[in-house]
Amino acid sequence: MKKIVKLLTVVAIVGSLSACYSTGKEIDSGTTSKLIKGETTSTQVEAALGKPQTTTKNSDGTVYWSYIYGNVDINAATYIPIVGLFAGGAKTETQTLVITFDSNNIVTDWTQSDSATESGSVFNN
Repeated sequence: MKKIVKLLTVVAIVGSLSACYSTGKEIDSGTTSKLIKGETTSTQVEAALGKPQTTTKNSDGTVYWSYIYGNVDINAATYIPIVGLFAGGAKTETQTLVITFDSNNIVTDWTQSDSATESGSVFNN
């Protein structure tokens, strides 16, 4: 009985060690489908997506807004000494949306990229 309690305690501790980290706001494809070239304004974009993480302005008046979302989910086994070398790893998801505005703050173009990767442990790649 004591061995079962110890085993359950270890499982509970390991389960609580899993880590997840997110930054930015997830980009909904329904929102990007509403970005109409030549019509949507920067005010409308900001109302839908919030303030951009980065803003870049070219000498010709073109402005680029970038929205970036990242999520990392680390496997709990990664934190266990020695076991983590064989069973650890992480899943990463990234979304990037870059919107181009003309000098009148109207959308002229946009691009979105999504990526998902899974990395293994040192010995599990």
